[in-house]
Amino acid sequence: MSDHTITLPVTGMSCANCALNVEPALNKKLPGEVFALPLFALSMLCDFGLIGSWSHAPWVNWLFLALATPVQFYTGWHYYVGGFKSLRNRSANMDVLVALGSSVAYGYSLGYCFSRRSAATSISRPRR
Repeated sequence: MSDHTITLPVTGMSCANCALNVEPALNKKLPGEVFALPLFALSMLCDFGLIGSWSHAPWVNWLFLALATPVQFYTGWHYYVGGFKSLRNRSANMDVLVALGSSVAYGYSLGYCFSRRSAATSISRPRR
């Protein structure tokens, strides 16, 4: 084995171009975190029974829906755009997978919120 150095030129992006791509992503990250972190914390505390019985009331599902909607459609909009462009070119990439998977989960949750089961009862808690 011989040790030798290979130098490869990196082209195609300048600092200005990079800034134009990174800045919009960072602008969407903060609103996503503002909604996603409380959603995550409340749902985990609820699932593990670490907060009161109020957390299993039907209105909490509506709160979760209100917190999840901006994350799904504002923060994740670039997945929909990228997936649409990919499908228009008759190929599928990771954007299609993310948009499809998150949309199915969102749709299921939306259906649960509007179902009679959600209005009458909530997810049952384990008995202590």
